[in-house]
Amino acid sequence: MPATPASSFGLPNNGFVPVATISPVSTVADPAHNAELCYEGLQRAAKLGAKVVAFPEVVLTSYIADDLLYHSILLESAERELGRLVERTADLDVLFSVGVPLCINGKIYNTVAVCHRGRILGVVPKTFIPTYGVDFEGRWFHSGPAEVTDITVAGQDHVPFGSHQVFRCRQLPQLCVGYEICEDIWSPEPPSIRLALAGATVICNGSASNASLEKDLYRRGMISGQSARLLCCYAYCSSGQGDSTSDVTVGGQEIIAENGSVLAQAPPFGEGFAIADVDVESLWGARRGMSSFTVAANPEAAGYHETVFDMDFPEHPLLRPVSAQPFVPGDARVRDDCCDLALTMQAHGMLAFLHNRGASAITVLAEDTAVANAALAVRAFGSKYSDRELLTWMRTFYGWFFATQFMRHDLPDGPRIGSAGLDLRDGFMMPTYAQGALWLDEVDALLARIGE
Repeated sequence: MPATPASSFGLPNNGFVPVATISPVSTVADPAHNAELCYEGLQRAAKLGAKVVAFPEVVLTSYIADDLLYHSILLESAERELGRLVERTADLDVLFSVGVPLCINGKIYNTVAVCHRGRILGVVPKTFIPTYGVDFEGRWFHSGPAEVTDITVAGQDHVPFGSHQVFRCRQLPQLCVGYEICEDIWSPEPPSIRLALAGATVICNGSASNASLEKDLYRRGMISGQSARLLCCYAYCSSGQGDSTSDVTVGGQEIIAENGSVLAQAPPFGEGFAIADVDVESLWGARRGMSSFTVAANPEAAGYHETVFDMDFPEHPLLRPVSAQPFVPGDARVRDDCCDLALTMQAHGMLAFLHNRGASAITVLAEDTAVANAALAVRAFGSKYSDRELLTWMRTFYGWFFATQFMRHDLPDGPRIGSAGLDLRDGFMMPTYAQGALWLDEVDALLARIGE
């Protein structure tokens, strides 16, 4: 099919937004060099189609600048290089966040500067400042305010500063980005919770988390879990190997998760780069379907400042894994466990059915439908199909789907097995006599594009 085309109903790229995370190997107290690494990373990500890019916390100075942060020469250099980086990327249609320590009214804050097309759209400070274990941030950094006020940064006036900020795309309102920094996600009440309830569908976290045995697994579970809980994309990146010391090792880690699924990742001491298409439209859909997910009418009603930016979405190859068997786990061990559980659930469901009807015996009827099922399986899960074949079968599916809804009323009772089902008790409330013209027209429009 055409690569993520604009929908015939006007939704850019059908709601897919490429999100990237980058962990440069920064150098301590060398903002010019680190800014150059960020520039190179942005160029790479932009060539791959990225529209949202996140860098680690305080990447312009490195996380281990320690007491050098007391020196104005380092802070001023970092702010100056931020300005140069923003100027040099004015031609890139990419919303990016870069970690930078900023001195504001005499206090130092651990912040991310959110930038787009030559402008600093906002500065978001870290809320929770860790001063335990291997972290001593409270020695240098002050917890950032929630309330948003204007400051001057890198020569740009009236830049919003505060943690209660979201950034929304005018052309694709489903793309609403919020930010938290490292320790924030580890806290009992991460800022990302309220960001999501203010409307953010993409949460970016620039971090500087040290490496230790199994910590990468814990982080991955935490990030994927947060993306599921908040029905969002959570894009996480930790600082690269340049932030290692003689007693603490840092190796970077990239995780891009969407509603509980990890779309892309790079392990510690790996490439330090990850990119994936995030389906922000499906995230809106998931929130619409969950009555307990209460989002404010707008960010302002939730106490958040909203900055709107303009962005184009050219066509690009889809950058995310797509399984031909979405309801079948790819991992053999997990698949076996799921099959065992499904069989047990069905057996207990049948047991309850028999018990409540006082049955003492059952009769099993068997029918040989293997040939037909095999033919469908080959068609559905073959390795290669033309665009026209895929769309033609999609059209056939929509036609059958809408035409046969009345048959659902003939389905026997049965327990819910997976995350999708066709039973009313399963949450599936498809109208029996709905018309499929809108969906069929959509497929016809795509078929017409192929014929052009």
